[in-house]
Amino acid sequence: MNDIRTTSMPVTADRRERGVTLIELMVSMTLGLLLTGAIMQIFLRNRVTYAFNDGLSQIQENARFALDHVANSTRMAGSIGCLSNVAVTNDLATANAFRDDLASGLQGYEANGTGAGDSYAAADVDPVPLDDATAWTPALPPELSDPALVIPGSDVLVVRNVAGTSSALVSPFSDATQLPTPVACVRSTRYS
Repeated sequence: MNDIRTTSMPVTADRRERGVTLIELMVSMTLGLLLTGAIMQIFLRNRVTYAFNDGLSQIQENARFALDHVANSTRMAGSIGCLSNVAVTNDLATANAFRDDLASGLQGYEANGTGAGDSYAAADVDPVPLDDATAWTPALPPELSDPALVIPGSDVLVVRNVAGTSSALVSPFSDATQLPTPVACVRSTRYS
């Protein structure tokens, strides 16, 4: 058997083999913390910017959708399709002059004080009471007096046209009970 003897050698630290001093360690940790803080600030700012741009893009998408819908509806204003050479007569007892007025395909109501050249404060929450139909020019008809239909102080655009769906009528044509549901022969859209 071989006898392996271990001997301990005295440790003599060479100047090049020393570790880092406490000051060097503190300086490096401080620089590391500053660098980490800077990276965190950049990350948080980018996150806020992303959230802002995402919200803005959603608003723009909603606006594009709304304007596309309004543009499509106004293009179809007054359209009665293949019935243009036929006199349209509403024989229902529940006829509504405002809703069924196909001769006026497009009709607008301007809120007083919102015309061209007028000064309008956007901070006004309720500038025009809705119960005052004369606050629009021309005055709003009774069909638009519901607060759920018209925003006070806003202009109103009513678009009328014949819808794409048709309904068969059954004699005696006296009221809407002869129409199958849904009743959708005249479409009236309002924008406020």
